[in-house]
Amino acid sequence: MSSKVALTGNKQVIQKIKVVNNGIKNPKVALKRIGIKILNEVNKNFQRGGNDGVAWEANAPATIARKGSSRPLIDTGNLRGSFTFQVRNNNQVQIGSPVFYSEFHEFGVAGKIPQRKMLPKDASAAKIAKQEVQRYLLELTKKPV
Repeated sequence: MSSKVALTGNKQVIQKIKVVNNGIKNPKVALKRIGIKILNEVNKNFQRGGNDGVAWEANAPATIARKGSSRPLIDTGNLRGSFTFQVRNNNQVQIGSPVFYSEFHEFGVAGKIPQRKMLPKDASAAKIAKQEVQRYLLELTKKPV
């Protein structure tokens, strides 16, 4: 079911409404921006060695000896550089890593691998999404007609 609105009056107002309406119908720009911002947060988490102010658990002594480094999740850079995003069905953005061991670190493995969240927590991701959607809508209203 679709809805229709009949517009009458000032041509500039009508054109502005059409610009905003077209932008809302195609949210791909906003979704891409959300994906980029969340990828930036993932990179910041690697730089900080933690997520939302909570440091990742230290590496085990055996891991430090093998890697020659005490920095959790940092070795070859393969995991860090593997995160990407995709806009799906023009209504969602999916962010993740195809590296098979990423989920072991993101969620942890009981008694073996501590959880080290690389993706922003849900509340942080929702805040990023809200800010980017608001920014996008504001830009649509400022577009010249």
